[in-house]
Amino acid sequence: MSIDIPKDARAQAIASIQRYLEAYMEEKIGNIAAGALRGYFLEEIAPLVSVRQRACAATAQRSLADVARGLARRSSNDARITSGATRA
Repeated sequence: MSIDIPKDARAQAIASIQRYLEAYMEEKIGNIAAGALRGYFLEEIAPLVSVRQRACAATAQRSLADVARGLARRSSNDARITSGATRA
């Protein structure tokens, strides 16, 4: 799976990887190595994140549907109670 990003975004990502490694790992790497690491992240890790995001979105949709059903039942019950009270 290939993920294409604009050239300027790719350059920013590479610079960010370089800054991170230098700041937190005390490791200085060049553009080529940082670009290879970026490629690895996109190929190996990005699909995992995407799967998790889709799972979270599906869970949120199910939860919203459950809430909507609950509200519909409550509204239906309220209508029955109200219509029963007006008949009496």
